[in-house]
Amino acid sequence: MTPPRMLLSFVVAFALAAGCSSPEQPAPTAPAVPVGDDWIGPPVHASFLADGSLRIVLTAPTGGHAFAVRSVDVADGRATVLCAHTPPQPDAIVTQVVTEHAVLVESVKLPAATREVSIVCSTRGSDGQTVLREVWKHTN
Repeated sequence: MTPPRMLLSFVVAFALAAGCSSPEQPAPTAPAVPVGDDWIGPPVHASFLADGSLRIVLTAPTGGHAFAVRSVDVADGRATVLCAHTPPQPDAIVTQVVTEHAVLVESVKLPAATREVSIVCSTRGSDGQTVLREVWKHTN
């Protein structure tokens, strides 16, 4: 393949990839209250989907990050979702691209009677210590 043709193939592939989106569309919800101003990890946002599931997104500044739901606890109309963020090692070679990590909490784990949902996230700070903070909260 000639160099101009390779470049054209790359541009077309990139354009197609950039136009792809998830078929899941968030349902309109009241804005969440940002909490934990001292959170040291990447931003975490969440939205409820039409089926009542909760979509949680961590927006990492580079590649090499991991993000997962560890547990969902429901009691007295309140749900607490515990998430874990693992940043790359300080000396890791990572891609220099903003990366979104999305996780889903199924609606069966969040009963309809739930009045309040909080997301608590852990991450490792630059000093190697684990930090645990509430990063998102929604109240009906």
